[in-house]
Amino acid sequence: MKVVLIGPTHPFRGGIAHYTTVLNQKLQDAGHDVLLVSFRRQYPSWLFPGKTDRDPSTQILAASNVRYLIDSLNPLSWINTFLEIRAYRPQLVVFQWWHEFWFPVWLVLEWLLRWGCQAKIAVICHNVLPHEHRIWSKMLARLVFRQADQVVVQSTSEKMRLLQIAPVGHVEIIPHPLYDMLEQHPITREEARQRLGIRHTIPVLLFFGFVREYKGLHVLIEALPAVRAQFSEVRLLVVGEFWEDRRNYERQIRALDLEQNVQLVDRYVPNEEVALYFKAADVVVLPYVAATQSGVLQLALGFSTPVIVSRVGGIPEAVTEEDDIILVEPGDARALSEAIMARLRTSVPRTGAGVSRANSERRWKSLVDVLIYDSRRISSSQRS
Repeated sequence: MKVVLIGPTHPFRGGIAHYTTVLNQKLQDAGHDVLLVSFRRQYPSWLFPGKTDRDPSTQILAASNVRYLIDSLNPLSWINTFLEIRAYRPQLVVFQWWHEFWFPVWLVLEWLLRWGCQAKIAVICHNVLPHEHRIWSKMLARLVFRQADQVVVQSTSEKMRLLQIAPVGHVEIIPHPLYDMLEQHPITREEARQRLGIRHTIPVLLFFGFVREYKGLHVLIEALPAVRAQFSEVRLLVVGEFWEDRRNYERQIRALDLEQNVQLVDRYVPNEEVALYFKAADVVVLPYVAATQSGVLQLALGFSTPVIVSRVGGIPEAVTEEDDIILVEPGDARALSEAIMARLRTSVPRTGAGVSRANSERRWKSLVDVLIYDSRRISSSQRS
């Protein structure tokens, strides 16, 4: 099948770019002819909360079949993108939805494709609504989803939210696949700690990813004194770019006398350094106050690192019996500290990586199969 996949890829950074690049490869591996359409400009600098949306990695995840066509602020580029897609004559066009910023671009392209192309339209939904949604968010999402022939979500809770917003006929649930593509050169825990200057006897907690309020870092910091009372040398590595005022967290750290226990690495970590932090950690802690799914959770599973994560959104559905994961209630610092201490007392070797990777391959395959099979089924039902 001829497929157009739309989304960020290198040189853009972040989880959606990784997801797009891997899905592009999985579609090609399955024998489909794929055109990857990406951005000339993704976000305007005044809107993007980070330092840059470009990936500084030297170990890059890239695609050879990409065309950089879309300028988010230039409607003429949207029309040109449609013309390029139409000339390709695809049978399926796959959009990705993760933020309402893309509403005008996606809606225009969907309308043009409805008018001037025979392709079916699929939307992969990373978040039905943005994490900090506004009163108009549901209306914008509804307009985009109503144009789709099929929508793929990552959990039952997101499917329910979607159907409350838009009457979509074909909705499939495919949990977020595991990310294991960043461990191209495996290293041991000892090697990782040596490179980071951390003694092998120190208990290490890892909070990874962009720092935003919904991710609950303040809850983890609040839980840390109780952990330190049992593990005096415990170290929390906060690794990721701050997308809100870092000084609020620094004040909390000082107020709890945790300066010796918390290390802030306030930057986007390039692909070649990601393994260092996950391999050095005893446990990854994801204290989300709210979330739908978590790419960081899938990274941790890819590195076989134990995880403590909040029971929010579709995350419990993504957990299997083979995964080394403890679920805690969101916003409960006491429960979080008890879970951390229980995990640090348990010297369980890291296992299950093969099982997780097998589950992940099944999820990627299921995603490809659903996109292709549903589009064919919809076409057949419409012809009949």
